[in-house]
Order: sequence, then C-alpha cells, then structure tokens
Amino acid sequence: MRIDKEKIRQMIRAQAGIVSSAKCPVCVSEDLMPMKIEGVEQDFCSKCNGIWLDAGEAADIAEGVSDIPDFVWSWSLRKPSKKLSPRHPSEMMWEMPYARGHELMIDYCEKSKGIWLDQSELYHLERIVADNTTHQDRVGKLVDNMKKQGLISL
Repeated sequence: MRIDKEKIRQMIRAQAGIVSSAKCPVCVSEDLMPMKIEGVEQDFCSKCNGIWLDAGEAADIAEGVSDIPDFVWSWSLRKPSKKLSPRHPSEMMWEMPYARGHELMIDYCEKSKGIWLDQSELYHLERIVADNTTHQDRVGKLVDNMKKQGLISL
C-alpha cells in the first residue's frame, strides 16, 4: 500500500485550520500555505519558496506606506505575465517593475491588487522600501493605523 504524503499533509493542515485554496502561480499544482512574517499573514509555496501578498500586505511587511511606491509609473511599464493569480485563477497577472532605479520585477493581480514575489524577492522589496520610506512616513502610517483601530483620536 502506497502512502500519499501530500494527502496526509493536506489532512494535517486542514485539522490544524491551515487551509488555502490558492495555488502557486509558479508550481501551478502546489497549494499555498498561510504563514506569518512580521505579524502579517501571507501565502507561501513550500516548493518554490514564492510568496503571495494580498493588497496591503507588502506595505505592512516592509513597513512602507503603500504596496507599490509609484504605482502609476510601474503600471505604465507592465507586460502580460505568464502566471495566473492565486486569488483569481482564471486571470493572468501583469509583470511590472517594483520601483524606479531597481531591477525587481513583480507579478501583480489587477483584480485583487495582490503581488506575487518569487524566491528571495521579498528581501529586495523590503530593502527598496526601507531605503525609500522616511521615519515621518512610518510614523504617519502608524498614527493612521492607530486611528483606524480606535486606539487614538486626534
């Protein structure tokens, strides 16, 4: 009798409440696994080590103000990607530069506003955001988040 290790993994994940219906846009058949990085949950592919960031998560992880520093510029340079969106599997994503003066290319889902990062690209995204976000920007974002949570009122 042959043991299906992937089926066992899926059963363990389901019992632990770790369920994702999203598929990896690179591996295609691989399920993305929810995981937390710096308190932000995103979806990770254990096979290719890619990461899916839903709208707002890139800014939260990298402690930036927005997911994409200059969206209008990035969007103007988009090209069709060969990857399907994990959130909208019938939709192809767009490949576009993340920021001016940097080589990082991201895959972007127009419908969900999510970002796919291939292995090790999260590191580059965090570096770019760190180099381009001022302390004043970070404090402003923190204050806005505290207002939204009802922790302060100004």
